[in-house]
Amino acid sequence: MGSLGLSSGTISVVSRFVGAGEHDRADLAIKQSFWLALSITIPLTLVTYFEAEAMVGLLTDAPRTIALGGTYLRIVMLSVSFRFWSMIAARALQGAGDTRWPLYGTILGGYVYRLPVAFLALPVGFAVTVPLVGVTLAPGLGWGLPAIYAAIVGDFYLKAAVNTGRFWSGKWRDVARASGVGAGGD
Repeated sequence: MGSLGLSSGTISVVSRFVGAGEHDRADLAIKQSFWLALSITIPLTLVTYFEAEAMVGLLTDAPRTIALGGTYLRIVMLSVSFRFWSMIAARALQGAGDTRWPLYGTILGGYVYRLPVAFLALPVGFAVTVPLVGVTLAPGLGWGLPAIYAAIVGDFYLKAAVNTGRFWSGKWRDVARASGVGAGGD
């Protein structure tokens, strides 16, 4: 929820500054959002990572559920900072009018990486028929939870790499200027 709030605030501030032709202030606002995200996620990640079983234990007494839930929390916590960064960078780019790169990150992370890796978790011999095409695939290798965890974490890492890379390249400024919105120039 914090990533949604912070990224929504970032898009508002960035679009305001870009609209006013204040690209340097937009750049600073994005960097401040990144650092704020880290100041939130690093302590949250550390506490959750080291106290995962205790947190799951607040919800259940089942030892197996506590162990699996603790493992899941640890895995997810490895990607929390990247998720924050990805969402902030995506919304910042969108606020500047550079909407293609967040889409590229979503396609790369979600469709090129996450879905194929998640399919590896399916049991061997499990078949999926692709609608409209009529092709049947048996993608499962029976890797189970490790494949699911890799799909989740890798998706966030890839989105963060694409969106943050585009931001740090500075090319979003060219897109903002070319759009003709706002006062123009720095």
